[in-house]
Amino acid sequence: MGEPLEILISVLVVLLLLGGLIYWLWRSTPRHRDPLEPLDATGWLVIVDGSNVSFRENRARLEYLEEVLELLEHRFQGARFLVQCDASLRHRFRGKERRRFEELLAKDKRFAQAPKGRKADDFILHEAAEHGQAIVVSHDRFSKGPELEMRLNVPLLRISFHEDPPVLAQKILIFEDEDDPERPRVIDLAEFLESER
Repeated sequence: MGEPLEILISVLVVLLLLGGLIYWLWRSTPRHRDPLEPLDATGWLVIVDGSNVSFRENRARLEYLEEVLELLEHRFQGARFLVQCDASLRHRFRGKERRRFEELLAKDKRFAQAPKGRKADDFILHEAAEHGQAIVVSHDRFSKGPELEMRLNVPLLRISFHEDPPVLAQKILIFEDEDDPERPRVIDLAEFLESER
């Protein structure tokens, strides 16, 4: 009686060990990277579309923007950050949030505001193109009018707000072809950071 039980226990232990090994191998492959794993982004400029990431369900909240910035600071180790916002964003915040946002604009060098009447998108795309080693983080695809040309060769990292907390894409989009401006080249984020060093 004891021998079949010992065999069963031995088989279960082997299956558990084998399952653990398979899971470890699966998780360690690049296509299954932890989306929150810190990446070495030393020398990179991460430009955040501040107005875009402040909105969820048609409502602007400063906490949304700060949550995204915190996520990015964890993910992109060693990077510099620029949060570019439309001038109208301050009017979307209420009470303490508005005062806190105005304080960030005045005292935090990471925050910048486009001049009244100008779109932050223009400044975001221009800054990314000028800097060279820059990634734009937004939910926007910058696909309206002159943005199509301005976004050429600018690495774009999409962010999704369908989950809580927000989820960063694991792929960079780069629109390179002037003749086919709607089709991006898609590159793994970690591989992109390594290849562009």
